[in-house]
Amino acid sequence: MTEGERHELLSAGAAAFAQVALVNVRREFPHHELLLEIDAEPVGRPRERHPAFYGSYDWHSCVEMHWVLVRLLRAVPELVPADEIRAVLDDHLTADALATEARWFADPNRRTAERPYGWGWALTLAAELGALGDEGAGRWAGNLAPLAGVLVGRYLEWLPLVTYPVRSGMHDNGAFGLSLALPYARRAAGRGDTRLLAAIHAWPATNAPLVRTRNFAKSRRAMKLSSGQSIAKSRRHRGCACIGRSSGGSVTSSGSRVGS
Repeated sequence: MTEGERHELLSAGAAAFAQVALVNVRREFPHHELLLEIDAEPVGRPRERHPAFYGSYDWHSCVEMHWVLVRLLRAVPELVPADEIRAVLDDHLTADALATEARWFADPNRRTAERPYGWGWALTLAAELGALGDEGAGRWAGNLAPLAGVLVGRYLEWLPLVTYPVRSGMHDNGAFGLSLALPYARRAAGRGDTRLLAAIHAWPATNAPLVRTRNFAKSRRAMKLSSGQSIAKSRRHRGCACIGRSSGGSVTSSGSRVGS
């Protein structure tokens, strides 16, 4: 498909896409979320936990729907209700709301929450706001920066520990999560912060011996600590492939998982 054909297809559906996103980001229920409860404190409703991204059934879908709105503003602003979109973004992407989101994900008990799919969508949204580049986008991007910083930190903690790829077509597919993070990582590298981009590209080389471990018994013997305790219980995986880079530096194959 050519760029012109893509634009034509987007133009034809832009109004409908915008309407779907505008309705869903403001719809709090039904809501799905996996929660780890560590005390007797009340959980609260979704809007209290996630004042920016409470809608669209689950957190990562709500983040994605906000990305849809920003993308439409950048690509076809004349074909969507731009004023309504900006009003919703102003309402949701406030400094206070996004600070609450950042605190939620900064909690060590939630270090695996939304990994890596939701992390990737949040960084994709941040990158799209940077690409939009107008005054409103600059304000929203600045408000989103603390959350983006927390999630970059989560990636940097996670990637060096990855032991094998996850290649399923579900949310924990590592390749998709890393591909979503790449636009943000490249923009950050352009500003001089190369940490995330380097971590994504370095992963296959640093963990290749572990990724190639396929036999369960052999992996147990290989990963014994000096005390005799195993680092982790490894299951046998068939046909696993490392995360690779194409000539353009994009993620080209599999994803990954670590224990929490």
